[in-house]
Amino acid sequence: MISPLLANIYINRMLKAFNKSDLMKRCGARIVNYADDFVVLCERSAAAVLAQVRRWIVGMKLELNEAKTSLRDAWKESFRFLGYEFGPLVYRPTRTRYLGARPSKKAMEQVRQRVSEILRHGRTERWQDICRELNRFITGWAAYFAYDTPLPSFRIVDMHVAARAKNFLRRRHKLPSGTARFGYVEVHRDLGVVEVRSLLRSHASG
Repeated sequence: MISPLLANIYINRMLKAFNKSDLMKRCGARIVNYADDFVVLCERSAAAVLAQVRRWIVGMKLELNEAKTSLRDAWKESFRFLGYEFGPLVYRPTRTRYLGARPSKKAMEQVRQRVSEILRHGRTERWQDICRELNRFITGWAAYFAYDTPLPSFRIVDMHVAARAKNFLRRRHKLPSGTARFGYVEVHRDLGVVEVRSLLRSHASG
């Protein structure tokens, strides 16, 4: 483990070597990085590109994280980077395949866990305060994951939020489990919980 400052210094050295490399130009390779995490995109000869990147890393007395290092054909299999999953997706109305991005399974698990934590049984604060905390979290999460094809994932988040809010409010008001109160529309409209899929429409219209 090295400090973020050292990581940036080493990555900057590798970026300079990458940009000057004839091999990277011949292979149509591009590198995208955040701190010491990076992915290399290639049009061809990915194995040769990986071998060269490995030589650069070793030359700097560092090691690649082998658990996170692999070759992927993006048209056939997905890969994860910075919370996103990139790879083949299908546009359902026409069944057309395309390359796209969506929140990863791990990102979806984490947002569900955090929502459940915020709406955990036993909280005694006012609903307005709990709702404000919930909205801050899901709005920030949605802003980060709004790139490319997030709508199906956002629908899942909205449904989870509504279900957890219904369960929380039902318990708070001591209502039976089969109550019709606190349904999806009531939670997202009358009770003030942000519907994250609506943020996409607002962003598009803006």
